[in-house]
Amino acid sequence: MPTERSALLVSTVLQGTVALTFGLAFLGMWRGFRRATARWWAIAWLAYACGVINTASQIAFGYGAARGPVVQGLLQLPLLWGALLFRAGTDALIDRDRSQTYVRYLLACGLVGGLVVIVHIGVSQSGLNQAVAGFLMPRLIMGGAYAWAACALFRRPRQEWRPGFALLAGVLILLSLRMLLAAGFEVLQIARGSPLRPESLILTVAQISLIVIFGVATAVVLIEDEAGAERRLERALFQRGRLDSFGRMAGGA
Repeated sequence: MPTERSALLVSTVLQGTVALTFGLAFLGMWRGFRRATARWWAIAWLAYACGVINTASQIAFGYGAARGPVVQGLLQLPLLWGALLFRAGTDALIDRDRSQTYVRYLLACGLVGGLVVIVHIGVSQSGLNQAVAGFLMPRLIMGGAYAWAACALFRRPRQEWRPGFALLAGVLILLSLRMLLAAGFEVLQIARGSPLRPESLILTVAQISLIVIFGVATAVVLIEDEAGAERRLERALFQRGRLDSFGRMAGGA
């Protein structure tokens, strides 16, 4: 296996390991806290992990390479759906009721699924460069998905932002920019007549680093939110206790 391909495989395996770890961690948090945010992020991270495993299988064993355009498009979907569903987690963080509506996420996943399959078929039949469907389109979709997830966070007033919240917003924006830079790299490679080459080492290192920071940030904001809910409950119980005490004093008088 060429050195560049080996480096890409190692990067993909690392990303899959990180995604699977965070997916299982959020699954445990959801079972413990029953928070919609933990549930959605568990689903998103596990879908992302499945997509990365598909990618690693294709790099290492050529899995799916000989299949038709429809199958190749379908193999990309878990990764793209995982990125899209991070928006559900940020929605749940801001507005729990909003995250209970599945329609918008099903619609987004359905539209992306249809688009991916159509583009793969179109590229196959038109003779366009395979990098358009295999590399350029997924990066554009994921860049948009991370930006979409970040947009939900800005519905919360800035004065209510905690450190973990700001970290999450920042890393989502950086992930979006990183994907758009990778898409630009693919366009450059196609223009030079050397597509399907692994992206630069800098972008690969940035991707792994940002994914790790993103996972940490999602965990931090969930813990911060849970701690905030407990503090609000304690204040409410304390206030109720004071009111009950005043009521007894007034009754005794």
